Amino acid sequence: MHFTTHIMAGILLGIVLVALFPLGQPLLFFAVLVLFSVFPDVDTTKSTLGKRVFIVGLLFRHRGIFHSMIAALFFSGLVFAVFWHAEPAIAAFAGYGCHLLLDAL
Repeated sequence: MHFTTHIMAGILLGIVLVALFPLGQPLLFFAVLVLFSVFPDVDTTKSTLGKRVFIVGLLFRHRGIFHSMIAALFFSGLVFAVFWHAEPAIAAFAGYGCHLLLDAL
């Protein structure tokens, strides 16, 4: 999948989740979800995000550990540790999962 496809899918999922669930900070939820919908591709120097953080692409192979549910759980936990609130962590997990699901297709 391409960067634009992941962004659009993240936006769509964000709109659906914000509409379905009462959230305390819907803009933060939406922004985190869209960010994490492209985050797994940080492990390739060919991606839009990977070009900016190229060292990760040099250290890890594409569709390796960054394209796993373990990474989704790890980064969601990291987001929870930063914000100390469940909504951004759930958004990170949803965005990450959306990316993995699209790549699986």
